[in-house]
Amino acid sequence: MMRNAYRYLTVLFLLLAVCLAPATGWAQEITIGDRPIAVGGFDYQSMARGIHMYTCRDDKCVPGSKVSYRIYAPTDNPDFEQFKTAHKMVLSRLKAMTPEGTVVTASKPERTQDELFTTFEITREMVSPNGSKMVTNSKTLAGKRFTVEVISSSENEKAAKANGALFMLPLMLLNASEEKSPE
Repeated sequence: MMRNAYRYLTVLFLLLAVCLAPATGWAQEITIGDRPIAVGGFDYQSMARGIHMYTCRDDKCVPGSKVSYRIYAPTDNPDFEQFKTAHKMVLSRLKAMTPEGTVVTASKPERTQDELFTTFEITREMVSPNGSKMVTNSKTLAGKRFTVEVISSSENEKAAKANGALFMLPLMLLNASEEKSPE
């Protein structure tokens, strides 16, 4: 039941990494320091293509929930239309690979911008025929030092967004710092 949803979720994370990086022009991966962000209650696993994956093991973050991020070179002019197009493609591929009777929907993509960051966000929901649910929240944050894609999933939207925010905050602080940009 939920095991299948988590299997599809892992495939989704890899699919997003492959589909979104070239489509958004942020394909040049960069490294910030020599170790990933650490958040209590999550176990870390290094994935292919520079993806940092975390799995919740604590009741506070809903055990089994996942958060991943990947850091790219900065972009001066993030393209919201490319973001929307890439996520339409991901949604289409996800619908094609899910079992019959699974309902996959997505929110309207959102864009916010301030002096420091441009952020794109979309939330997808996958409901299996047995009623189990998987919510995935994807955020792309473009800042002066780097661009980062944070993908968070859980069995409910509140946990997916809250878990993603736990990782987004330190990444935002690092992005806004005055340290020299990594090369």
